[in-house]
Amino acid sequence: MLAHTTSEPANQDQTEDETKRQETPDKSGMRVELWREPTQTGGQNEFDRVAERLRTLEERGVVDAAAVETWERFVDVSGGYPEDDVPRATLDRLGRLQRWAWQHGRSVSLPTESRTVGRGRLGPPAELRRVPRAALVEFENGTMTNVTIADERTGCLTERLETLAERERAATEDEDREKSLERLSY
Repeated sequence: MLAHTTSEPANQDQTEDETKRQETPDKSGMRVELWREPTQTGGQNEFDRVAERLRTLEERGVVDAAAVETWERFVDVSGGYPEDDVPRATLDRLGRLQRWAWQHGRSVSLPTESRTVGRGRLGPPAELRRVPRAALVEFENGTMTNVTIADERTGCLTERLETLAERERAATEDEDREKSLERLSY
């Protein structure tokens, strides 16, 4: 299931083109999306801390926009039953991540394992593909610029968010130095 937790209202009557435009926003600035598995217990899991850190970076202005969405651990790739757009949307996202990695010569290890399971006691078999537990996807001016995949631990995600915060901090310090030099030159 994909669930949007952005501040923008969700519109259920969107066309496929409108949905794709929303997923790769055209507006300028940096947008970071965290795609993660849902919490099964109703409590918090390790990705909730990453989502909280991402929202904090958005509040501080380090990133212009942030979104946290969920996807299931396994997605049905056999098609058909039940008719659902969620597996297609998830597979489309995984495909975009793989294309981006291939185009940029990056190594993004997406799980490729699949398994066949039965649907109920008498239902037809279905092929399920494993999805990474989480992906941190960065967009700059609507273009995907970086992908960080976390399958077991959240350390790589928090490290990437720290890198973004440090980069912003360094840029702010450079601007402050330039302003100080301008004042001294007067």
